[in-house]
Order: sequence, then C-alpha cells, then structure tokens
Amino acid sequence: INGNDVPDQKEPFSIVKRTGQMVQNHRIALNCSDGVRYASINAAPIARDGIEVASVVYSVTDVTAVVKAEQARENALQEAHRANVAKSNFLAKMSHEIRTPLNGILGISDILEEMIVDPAQIRMLDILRDSGGLLMGIINDLLDMSKIEADALELESTAFSLTELARRTEEVHT
Repeated sequence: INGNDVPDQKEPFSIVKRTGQMVQNHRIALNCSDGVRYASINAAPIARDGIEVASVVYSVTDVTAVVKAEQARENALQEAHRANVAKSNFLAKMSHEIRTPLNGILGISDILEEMIVDPAQIRMLDILRDSGGLLMGIINDLLDMSKIEADALELESTAFSLTELARRTEEVHT
C-alpha cells in the first residue's frame, strides 16, 4: 500500500486465477487528484464444474478513512510512548534533586537530636524527622511508579507497627 505499481503476479485477480484461492483485504494506495486514497480488494474464484476457475468475483472498497485512522492511532501510540519516557526521565531527575536537600535536612535533624534537651523541641524535631521520612517515602514511591512502568520493580517485605504508624501520622496532622 505504498503507491507503487502492483506487478501482475501480485494483483488479486491474477492470484485468484493462478491459485484458485480467495484473496481478502489486499490493500493498495491510489494516487488520485485529491491525494492518496486507499482501497481494499477482495477477490474470490467461481469454479465451473468444481474443477477450474472460470471467473473471479472482485470487490473494491475505499478504506482511506480506516487507513488514516490506523496511521493516526500508530502516531498517537508513538507520541504517548515518547511522553512516557520523558515523564520517567523527569521523575528520576527531580527525585534526585529533591533527595539531596532532604537528606541534608534529615542529617541535621539527627545532629540536633543530640544537642536538644527541651521536650517541646524534641517533639518538634521528631515531627520534622517523621515528615522528612514521609516525604522521602513519597519520592521513593514516585520512583517505584517509574520502575513499575519499566517492569523493573522488586517487592520487599518490611515489618512495621500499625500503632506506631498511626501515631506518627496523627502527630504530623495535629
């Protein structure tokens, strides 16, 4: 269906006459005054006395809209794939850029823990550390989404205390 001439041996009528087999949905491109049009050709043998091909029934259907829709779908799929790759690259770069300062914040909070004795300040420091840990978890989850899309995610089992998780979540939101 590339617009080139069809050699006789590949033309549906000749195929049916030569092989006695039906040809279905043989697509060709036609250069017309209004642009390229696409046709689907179906050809079927009519046998005489069940022995030889006496005639060929031939039908031609304009499938230009179908071909253009298929081409548009293929282009859209390629564009979606390019966009998905760009998104994954963006997420990977942004997560790295966010992790660097976040690791600094979490590191300083660990140092401050050894220096602070006031219970109210220790509580605020715990909230700061928990919030930073939650933010790090969100960043890791974003990266996991990219890994899922690349079929490269490895599951891990981690023990946790539901009570402790609920307590930490409540502290962040109060």
